[in-house]
Amino acid sequence: TGTGISTNPAVTVTFDEDIGYADSSCLKLLPDDGKVKLVSIDGKVVRFAVSGLKTSIPYTATVSGIKDIAGNPMLPNLPNSSISFTTRSDGNTKFEVKDDKGNTSYTAYCGFENDNSTVTLKATLNGGDAGVVTYTIPQNSDVSIDSSTGKLTVNTYNLKYETTKNITVTATSSSNDTAEFYVTIEPYYPIYSATRNADLVMITKNLNGRFKLMEDININDNGNNNMYPIGSYTDAYNNNPFTGIFDGGDKTLSNFKILAGQTNDKNYAGLFAYNKGTIKNLKVDSASFDNDIIDYVGIICGLNSNNIENCHITNVSIKARRYVGGLIGSIDTLTGSDKKVLSSSVEG
Repeated sequence: TGTGISTNPAVTVTFDEDIGYADSSCLKLLPDDGKVKLVSIDGKVVRFAVSGLKTSIPYTATVSGIKDIAGNPMLPNLPNSSISFTTRSDGNTKFEVKDDKGNTSYTAYCGFENDNSTVTLKATLNGGDAGVVTYTIPQNSDVSIDSSTGKLTVNTYNLKYETTKNITVTATSSSNDTAEFYVTIEPYYPIYSATRNADLVMITKNLNGRFKLMEDININDNGNNNMYPIGSYTDAYNNNPFTGIFDGGDKTLSNFKILAGQTNDKNYAGLFAYNKGTIKNLKVDSASFDNDIIDYVGIICGLNSNNIENCHITNVSIKARRYVGGLIGSIDTLTGSDKKVLSSSVEG
């Protein structure tokens, strides 16, 4: 019994009377990937040689079919006829844990929905199933895992880190082999020109997320400069506001046309339809909106209920019906006193 057993073990079974019959089939192993050979019968003791077992694997050895001198079935002098053991690890053992995309690390972002911060881990041993695996995570690490399924969730929705946090998840096999999976929690999701279309979709899926513009982006560089508002507002009870942080990083978004929102009434249009978070450090150049039946229109947001900080827009054109402004279409005066619009400007 125990762990660290040789991959070519000798198995000795002792009875309380002399053995009359045994052969190699009297010892069975599960999994049955090794070879069993009867070595000797010596009075009350029968010996088997086992070879070809795999490293770091739990096995069950079961004895049956051995008979006494009179030909009666015998049972080992044990509580039952089966014993479990785990073979030892060696230098060639390759125990790994990866996510469902084959990666040994995962990056999550503050404020994201948990559904977008979940991966499934799978441990393998020498390329095959590793069997029972235990996962260990640091206490209060913002990470949870279901060991039965390997589902790992980074609980990012309410996180507000300003620096990167690194977490190590340790997987341990039944033979005490260990492997590590690395989780990084970033304070902001970066937005780049080359990936902007996918990044905008990421914002709409994570309205509480934190995003940062990493470089100037000319929306019209691919010939399609249309942009739909992020989030929505239908009425006081039916809306999907942006509640996270969008940090423009003092970079510039330029040359785009905002189309009417995609809610039922089509009102509330801007880069953000409805802001209850923080939009800051953003420059916009050469943006437009043209739909004279739409209400609540501003280049930054249609309706603001929180903070707009250090945002500057130039060379803008807006044609709408009511509640129209260069930066903001309307400010919700019923939502607290701590909202603010600071150091922002409209030119041209």
